[in-house]
Amino acid sequence: MYEELFGDTTRDHWIDKNQIGVDQIHSIDWDNCELAIRRLPFSRQLWLTKHVSGHCAVGRMMKFRKKWPHSMCPRCLQDNETTEHVLLCEDPRATEHFERLSKKLDLELVTMETAPEIRRTIIRKINNWRRRRRATAQITNKYGEREAAEHQDDIGWTNFMLGRMAPEWASAQQLYFDWLGRRRTGKRWLVALTVKLLNLVWDMWDHRNNVLHASLHPWNLIEVRQADIQIEEEYARGYENLLRKDYKWLRQSLQTVKKLPIENKLQWIESVRLARIRFDRDTVAQFQSFRPERTAIARWIAGTRHGTA
Repeated sequence: MYEELFGDTTRDHWIDKNQIGVDQIHSIDWDNCELAIRRLPFSRQLWLTKHVSGHCAVGRMMKFRKKWPHSMCPRCLQDNETTEHVLLCEDPRATEHFERLSKKLDLELVTMETAPEIRRTIIRKINNWRRRRRATAQITNKYGEREAAEHQDDIGWTNFMLGRMAPEWASAQQLYFDWLGRRRTGKRWLVALTVKLLNLVWDMWDHRNNVLHASLHPWNLIEVRQADIQIEEEYARGYENLLRKDYKWLRQSLQTVKKLPIENKLQWIESVRLARIRFDRDTVAQFQSFRPERTAIARWIAGTRHGTA
């Protein structure tokens, strides 16, 4: 029912986003894509939705949301980080991690009884895509892997990584299973391959975030220094504009507070800020509570002076 109601609208969206060409949108094995996504944990399905639509927390979106003052990649520091850049980032750490994942995928394809010719084609293609190389060594066509690769060239290899497969891959692998005499199917093999590729994309995203949130990342060092300056300023103010019950925030030594993790530092700064606001509010409230007494005394004094006069 969802396909009938929203299928055309969804495909039009991907065409408008220039992710899939008009000529290729109907040639993708969408049934395979759906089955593979259903095999992912629900939390990863949610992440994938944001990732493929470009709305996860990459540099471009963080700047758009005014969370960051820039759109840089935390690994290579290139401007305008997109979800595709997460996969193609040329930072040495990203390259090393992708190569490690590529080798793991190669071994998994062997375990899945992938035709050697198909396995070599896929690994060569995604590695050349990652290195931005268009030329590929002569592709064999023993099981139809050349037709599959050429069709995938038209669909795009970024789309391949996101599970948008040419249906010829399943047909080619089916011929190999038939040759082996296996009762397995090329369609199930393609679903399993798609799941592994989607998990590879997740691993690249996770690696990027580990770099971003590392304590020694330059951006984090700047944030830590700014927090330390604010903490020093609060200690310099001392107990000024603090209620007695809020003295607890300054009972630890300055050095102890500065050794806290950045999240705890920011929480401490916010707690002290709110405590000083609470002092100002309570002081004003106390001042206003004595207004009737002050008014009465002022009238009495004024009346006494008038009587004396």
